[in-house]
Amino acid sequence: MFAKVPKWVTTDRFDGRASTEGPPSKAQMTPMVQPRLADRCGPKIHTLTDESAVLALQLEKPGATGPRLRPH
Repeated sequence: MFAKVPKWVTTDRFDGRASTEGPPSKAQMTPMVQPRLADRCGPKIHTLTDESAVLALQLEKPGATGPRLRPH
């Protein structure tokens, strides 16, 4: 399942506890979690922002998927 990782990755478990006032957003969670992961596991974490082209698929007729397409 995992390629080139130490065995402890699949066997060891860690509990992390934190408290906030109300449910935190993703933007608030990232700076809270990254230092704890670095302390426990030692990963080097960095963020990349990349621009690339995106294709958007749109229905030709709203509500009609076509003869050979089925909803998942």
